[in-house]
Amino acid sequence: MIYFDNAASAIPFTSAVDFIPNYGNPSSNHKAGHDSNQIIHNARKLLADIFGGDAGSYYFTSGATESANIAIQGYCRFLKKLNQHVMK
Repeated sequence: MIYFDNAASAIPFTSAVDFIPNYGNPSSNHKAGHDSNQIIHNARKLLADIFGGDAGSYYFTSGATESANIAIQGYCRFLKKLNQHVMK
């Protein structure tokens, strides 16, 4: 297979990993994308089973900056809701 959709993912060097990952863009409407989306869905379900919560509450990011931004946004939303509750 020749894979040309590297919009949200890239094939890693085989020397960097000891397995061949499914590298389809999970947002794409093709078999590799559907397969990747299913892997992510299964991983979220597994995390929810282990740690609790809703499977849709688990996010996968591409790096530390994106992860930190999500955490900061979540904390700001929490503070906003807390402030709205206190002001009532």
